[in-house]
Amino acid sequence: MSGRATFSGTSFQSEVAACIAGLLLTERPLSRLGGNLPGTPQKIYAEIPAGGVDDIVVDTDVGQIYIQAKNTVPLSNSAAGELASVAEQFVRQFRAGVLENGTQRPLVPARDRLVLAVGTGATGTIKEHLQEVLDRNRTGAATGLPANQQHALDVFTGLLDAAWLAQAGTAITAAQRQALLAVCSVIVVGSSEHQLVTEALLSVVAPGLEDTLLILLDHWAHQAARQGTGGDAAAIRLVLNGRIQLTEPPSFRQDVARLSTYSAATLAELARFTAIEVVEGPITVSRPVVNHVVDAALGGSLAITGEPGAGKSAILHAAASILGQQHPVFCFKVENGPGTLDELRREIGLTHPLLEVLGQVPGPRPAFLLLDALDASRSNQAETTYKKLLREVAALPGWHVVASVRTFDLRVGKEWQQLFHGLPPMPQHADRSFGRVRHLHIGLLDAGERADLARQSPSLHTALTAGGPKMEALALNPFNLALLADLLRGGTPPESLAGVSTQGQLLDRYWQERVGDSTPVIVGLTRLVEQMLDAKALTIAQGRIDAATATAVDELQENGVLLLEQPRRVLGFRHHVLFDYAVACLALLPDVASARAQLVKSKGAGLLLAPSLNYWVDGLKHNSGLSADEFWGVIGTLVADEGMDPIVRVEVARLSVETVQADEDLTGLVRVFNQGDAAATRSLRHFVVALVIKAKSHQPFQAGPWAQVVAELRAGADQLGLHQTLVETLLNGNPTADALPLLSQAARQIMTSVMTAAFLNRWQVRSTIASVVRTYGTNPAASQLLLTQLLEPERFRRYGHVEIPALAEHLVLLAGQDEALSVQLVYCVFGPHEFRHDQATPMVSSFILRMQSNAAQDFELARHEVEKHFAALLAAYPRTAVRVLAAALRGARDRKEWSSPEPRVENLTVGTTSYRFEDDSSAYWAHDLETSRSDDHAEMYQRFLQWIPGVQDPALLADMPGLLLEHTGAAIVWRTLFEAGARQPQLLGRQLWVAASSPLVLQCQSTRKSAIELLQVLYPLVPSEARHEAERAWLAWGFADFTEPEWMRTSVIGTVLQTLGAPQLATDEAREFLQVAIASGEALVNSKPLEIHSTFIEREPFEAENNAGTATADSVPGLARAVHYTQQAVRAAPTEETLRHLQEALLAFDAALSPAGALPEAEAAAVLAEGLGVLLAYAPAAATSYPEALTRLLELTHHPEPLAEPSTEEDFAQSVAWGYSAARIEAAKALAQLLEISSLWPLIQDRVEDLLLRDPHPAVRFALITALYKLSWHNTEATWELAEKFAEQEINPQVIHHATAVLRNLAHEDAARLEPLLLNLLAKAGGPGEGSRIMVDLLLRLALERQLPASQAQLREWVSAYSAHKKQLGSVMAVLRAYLSMGYDRAQDPQEDAIRQRSQALMQELVDAVEPAVRNWTSDNHQPTEEEEAAHWIFNELAGQLFYAIGHDLPENIGTLEAKRQCLTEYAPFISRFATLGTPGTVHHMLDILLKFVAVNPTQCFDLFAEAMLRTTGVAKYEYESQGAKRFVELVEEYLADHRALFAQEDRRTKLVDCLAIFSDAGWPEAWQLFQQLPDLFR
Repeated sequence: MSGRATFSGTSFQSEVAACIAGLLLTERPLSRLGGNLPGTPQKIYAEIPAGGVDDIVVDTDVGQIYIQAKNTVPLSNSAAGELASVAEQFVRQFRAGVLENGTQRPLVPARDRLVLAVGTGATGTIKEHLQEVLDRNRTGAATGLPANQQHALDVFTGLLDAAWLAQAGTAITAAQRQALLAVCSVIVVGSSEHQLVTEALLSVVAPGLEDTLLILLDHWAHQAARQGTGGDAAAIRLVLNGRIQLTEPPSFRQDVARLSTYSAATLAELARFTAIEVVEGPITVSRPVVNHVVDAALGGSLAITGEPGAGKSAILHAAASILGQQHPVFCFKVENGPGTLDELRREIGLTHPLLEVLGQVPGPRPAFLLLDALDASRSNQAETTYKKLLREVAALPGWHVVASVRTFDLRVGKEWQQLFHGLPPMPQHADRSFGRVRHLHIGLLDAGERADLARQSPSLHTALTAGGPKMEALALNPFNLALLADLLRGGTPPESLAGVSTQGQLLDRYWQERVGDSTPVIVGLTRLVEQMLDAKALTIAQGRIDAATATAVDELQENGVLLLEQPRRVLGFRHHVLFDYAVACLALLPDVASARAQLVKSKGAGLLLAPSLNYWVDGLKHNSGLSADEFWGVIGTLVADEGMDPIVRVEVARLSVETVQADEDLTGLVRVFNQGDAAATRSLRHFVVALVIKAKSHQPFQAGPWAQVVAELRAGADQLGLHQTLVETLLNGNPTADALPLLSQAARQIMTSVMTAAFLNRWQVRSTIASVVRTYGTNPAASQLLLTQLLEPERFRRYGHVEIPALAEHLVLLAGQDEALSVQLVYCVFGPHEFRHDQATPMVSSFILRMQSNAAQDFELARHEVEKHFAALLAAYPRTAVRVLAAALRGARDRKEWSSPEPRVENLTVGTTSYRFEDDSSAYWAHDLETSRSDDHAEMYQRFLQWIPGVQDPALLADMPGLLLEHTGAAIVWRTLFEAGARQPQLLGRQLWVAASSPLVLQCQSTRKSAIELLQVLYPLVPSEARHEAERAWLAWGFADFTEPEWMRTSVIGTVLQTLGAPQLATDEAREFLQVAIASGEALVNSKPLEIHSTFIEREPFEAENNAGTATADSVPGLARAVHYTQQAVRAAPTEETLRHLQEALLAFDAALSPAGALPEAEAAAVLAEGLGVLLAYAPAAATSYPEALTRLLELTHHPEPLAEPSTEEDFAQSVAWGYSAARIEAAKALAQLLEISSLWPLIQDRVEDLLLRDPHPAVRFALITALYKLSWHNTEATWELAEKFAEQEINPQVIHHATAVLRNLAHEDAARLEPLLLNLLAKAGGPGEGSRIMVDLLLRLALERQLPASQAQLREWVSAYSAHKKQLGSVMAVLRAYLSMGYDRAQDPQEDAIRQRSQALMQELVDAVEPAVRNWTSDNHQPTEEEEAAHWIFNELAGQLFYAIGHDLPENIGTLEAKRQCLTEYAPFISRFATLGTPGTVHHMLDILLKFVAVNPTQCFDLFAEAMLRTTGVAKYEYESQGAKRFVELVEEYLADHRALFAQEDRRTKLVDCLAIFSDAGWPEAWQLFQQLPDLFR
């Protein structure tokens, strides 16, 4: 050791920082550098961002040290010197103080220092005199100083004083100076300090490396200074990783050793999962996936997923062994682990916090923390603890976490997914459901791994070979493999296992070998199992075993069946599967009665017993002596029994379904189903759902026996849906040929029942029709007879909007079996119908999503279905598709009803066949057939024409005319045929030559264009003789039936010839005719007779009908236009010029209207009033420069129009629209614009008051009250007076509703004066409206914010008589929403907290008022009274407002954890009442609220959630809502994944099971699947 590291190439600042970093790593105090500096360094920073000392900042265990590093600095009082710079920074830092826990505190000598660090080359006046005097000053010994020290102190003090004055603007006081000097120090960093540091470094580095380490620290400090960074010991160690080998700091040495010991013990526990004891000795399963885990772990934190038994623990152990060869690895076992990090620290024996110890662990990085069974924590606190540990360790620099977790927990646990967020490192070893989770999925043993085992153990290989494929399948699971090896090791001949094909049989052999049939052993083991069942636990304390059982227990321990777990000294089975099998054998199988006694709901043992049911059902079926009928009778009855544990009922149904063989006789089960009572329905539902889950999971099942069940079922009305679900499920299960006829018959029977039911269930209609079509081929006649009934006129009229879309959905399948029915169906779909848009229908059968449609819209779905499937129909059954297209076009023609009363009908010949031709006016109603995207028949037409060019079947093209024209001669179909012919001229077009060239087709507007296009394509292809003949025939045509024969002849024949082109014409006569036609100027274009284009034309102002089109510049309409355009110009740019133009236009218009002084007619007066209002509003001086303007406007306010009829007030109360231009109304609007102009108010005041208070027409009063707020801008008192008079006199609710603008303005002026005015208006306002809501908003402001008694009394009055004030309370609740979430962020406005509490009190009053009536409605089935209906509506509306206040989108002011807790606490009582008494929609809203707060208080949220599901009151049938089931499952999954430990308490576990039972009994497969997973999740 040289004792002096070389720091060449770096700065003195880096040298100082390196020494401090050395002290930090070795946990030495800073005082080793001199100056009696306080504390031990914890972190070093290279800068302080807020100013102050900018070289080095050190966090110590007591405070902060700020260091200015200056290798040499002279003692100079120069303001530009280096020492002055030091003084300036010291003062700035002293004045800023120390930021600690979010607040600033002053620097104190015992904790903090401002340090000048200098090198040994500094002048003595600094490193000796100034250092000494500052130290003496701090200790109170700065008296009688030597001259050199006094001089140093004077210079430094002067610099400090100057810096203080410059920064503070005032002189420093003596006390401030002394406090500042007390925290100032000088230290010298040189070779002796280096020696001290290097000696200290020997405690963390091997001898001989201490100088190297100090040099590395110097380089680190230099880099940190350049980057403006720093770090603590862990960060520095991370930088040094790989460059030098460090040991842990001395104070952590014992902790690291204990941590290593604890980890080694955990790995030793996991080691038992890595080897299998076989005859040949222990062998290890070599799994290649281990290497993938290691590679992935090196890249970052990783989750290891897989189902139970996949070998996750073994793989974790193997990965730890490999990683530990080069990296620090620590392993914890989560199961039965401590509940808190402090408990874990104590269990390990650490003196420091665990995270600090991990941060000090030496060795290469990354380091690893491995957690086994992360999902196995047994308390909510423990679960939170391990999540926190995972999160914080993963955040430690250089640390990765690898944790094994069950697939279920990762799939539904949002927190788990966030903790391992990222992309899967190896897609081939990933679970596709976790696309954003960094994980590897562990599967069962693959073929290569099994082969490796067989190579290591010949006896195992022999057993697997003897057992065949079924035994090999069993051995995929490591537990089964270990069980098999155990049997072989006990002496079981491998060949004797040939008949073992199930886990139950394997366990039976194990039982025979290890347990046997000794009576003492069986009795003892039975007693032990009973004790475990009574305790609902898998283990029992050793001391609780009675003496009579002890001998048997010892023997079973020796045989490896039982295991004593140390150090807890609890006894349990070697594996929980053995416990499950023992329960089945000893507690359930002796007899059915004993089993039922164990399985009853009251015992609450379902979670514990569920895994045993597999062995029980298997034993009951094969080894109990029951016949098949008896077995299925027992099973069917148990599943239906509500007294049985719901988990048991679900599991027994599932397991018994899995036992069904292809030739199984289920007659005993059918007898249970056909009993016709509620129990029979429950039993049927359980088996149906079990089958549905298998089908959805793509698990195979035997459809044949269940098809026989379907055939024998006598389903009542309440079982009809289940019956149909069963049929649908079996059809999806690839039924055999023998099963299909049975399912077909059942489908028809169900459909018949559905069709004759009193209420037509939409889901059943859709499902049954699908089933009948799918099984159509087994009995076409019966299926056709049934489906045809849907098209019968009377049924079609009543139910076609429901049934026909369902049938159309399966058009392709139907077309393959019954072409005629398909064509008939399509005609009905596109043909005439009577379904109306005002006939409301539900879109979904839900009380949560209450969305409505209408019958016409529903029926349109049928057309969409046909169009959607038409392409597939063309591909699969082209002939049928062509007929379907013809039917669609014929139906569309008949539906449009465009045909003339006497359409032109003749026959046309195609080939040798004559077809009907009928003009259908489709040129008009189908003018956009080629482009329309709104008509389904048009899109089918377009798709057909896209398809036709690719047709290569000559026979199909030859038959095309017959396929299209067989049932219709509509011109639109001929048009389609001609279009197709043009695209297939050789095989189709040639057939159509005669028809296309006929006068009937070419003279018909609906076919002319398409026929001419076909002729254009065919003309070069037909012989010359045919062209001669056609042209002579065309020229010989007469058009006598047309009103203008010659024009028509020129137009039609000329267009044909022009389109064909003169060079293509065969005769001179035709060419001459074409020349004459062209010369006539006629447009010979082959275009559609009707083309529609849209454009926009702005209506000119003042276009009275008698003046339209005759306006000139000096006419009245022309002058009106001038007024209109000039006032637009003023609004756009109110300049002197535009105002003058408007004034001139008004003068001219007024002069032209009527004799001087007379009132013009109404419309003209309205134009004049509007213009005058604009002139006066934009140029108030016009009242002086144009005095007649205001006078004329006031005159117009006396115009008699509009007249007030007896019904005017009532009509206006319904709608503010009056529908015509009214002079006095426009004049009132003009006056309203002038209200904001203070100079005009004295001139218009009287007239405004007269109109506002006494005008007979409400629209006039309306125009003024909506603008009265403008008056308050300059004359508040006048506004108050008018508003008060208005409130006394106005009677029209609509006018009152629109008084809100002025009320809002006045509310800011004088709330007490506003209150009586507002209450007066509210009493008259009547029904709801935006204005009413604004007035209620003002009322709530006065009641809740200002606490005015009269307003509060008004609210109480409404609440007490809620039925009479339902509309007003609706507005109250809508406004109340904003108050319910205010005030949680107290930093904004402390008053809001009190306002919110008053809002909650009002909410409470409202709930208390209506709740009795809500409860009464639900107490029996009576017809609700009007009061009960009002109460019910208010109750659920209030719940909805609460949801939108805090549940839909959580407001920003409820963002903190404290705010969320308070919010939940305050609203939990409301949520409870709403969720237990509200509608399904209300319950859904409450659950949505709870979802937002689960993380805040999972226990309280679950209790509220369970209360809602287990309610005994209210009208909600939430469990029958699909949205309800979805939300329920989401909530439960989140709890099971993220808050499972909550259910360690039996009462909450029971609530969870009861909630699941409600939804499983309702038949939701999702709830069933959760039920099936519960037993494993809670083990």
